[in-house]
Amino acid sequence: LACFTALAVFLGKRIDFSPLAMAALLASGLAESVWMLSPDLNTAFASLALSSPGLAVALALPFFYFRPEEKWSKIWMAFAVFELFQAAFVFRATDMLWGRQTAGCLPLAFTALKIPAVYLLLRRLEGKSARNAVIAFHGGLLLLYLSSLPAIWFDKGWLGLTLVIEATALLWLNGRIQHPGLRWTAAIMSPSGYILLLFHLARMKSPGDMPVLNGAVAAAAI
Repeated sequence: LACFTALAVFLGKRIDFSPLAMAALLASGLAESVWMLSPDLNTAFASLALSSPGLAVALALPFFYFRPEEKWSKIWMAFAVFELFQAAFVFRATDMLWGRQTAGCLPLAFTALKIPAVYLLLRRLEGKSARNAVIAFHGGLLLLYLSSLPAIWFDKGWLGLTLVIEATALLWLNGRIQHPGLRWTAAIMSPSGYILLLFHLARMKSPGDMPVLNGAVAAAAI
């Protein structure tokens, strides 16, 4: 699978045909998910061994191989989706092997790696026509890493809050970088988050909590 993906990405660049590389990246992520999301602990090490280099490639390769960015903007967007797949696989494998206390720190590590990449993209794409689309994908992924922390550390009710925060962050990003995909994604995520939050409010507080100062009230206030 890794060899096929690498060959397809290489050929996509070589013959100047972006859809080939894009299809290979997306198909690779979907194909990996078939066995990387398996509950079998024996696959966790193999998953981590494959997805960790995949994440590194997703973060670094476009900067060296797909320049100028405006010419290969669609492949840059596909790499953002491919990176999300790899980050999810790394997180799941780590969670299975070493538990949530270790895996819960990974979004911060992903964020630390992604911030310089987004900053460099902002510098390189300044004044370019592809700036909004590329930054929408990679900047949105950066915000997703940050907003996923409550859902990772707490129960499902906090996933609803995460979706609302992510939707708000995407609308903020859309104010800086106009792109319709950001608005549509936020329009889906925000009501979904409110529904999840509504159905889990009762579980976000315990009998010993104060009537006002508790997790449910704080989540609703946010």
